[in-house]
Amino acid sequence: MYCTNCGKEIEDTTIQCPYCNAVITEEQKATQICNEDNVWRTISCCFPSIGLILYIVWKIKKPALAQKIKDSALIGMGALFTIPMILCFLYSFILIVAIIALIITAVFDLL
Repeated sequence: MYCTNCGKEIEDTTIQCPYCNAVITEEQKATQICNEDNVWRTISCCFPSIGLILYIVWKIKKPALAQKIKDSALIGMGALFTIPMILCFLYSFILIVAIIALIITAVFDLL
């Protein structure tokens, strides 16, 4: 975690910054931990392989964060497989509509 006053890295359990003597409140600690969690969760969602590696590395040391990262990585993997499939179905639908339109125009041209 980082001191909100001087910006230097300090221990998570620190009550007062050893560099600038600023008092670190529990609310400041919780905010920083939440922000760090969100950064790792975003990275693991965008890059699921990195998220799964982080899960394996942190599952013993930081189990709560590791679980959140694993969930985000799984969501990212789902998106990686789902989005192309949806695009493929949309492309197929547009292609079928275009073929039907061509057939209808060809039929009307023959009449």
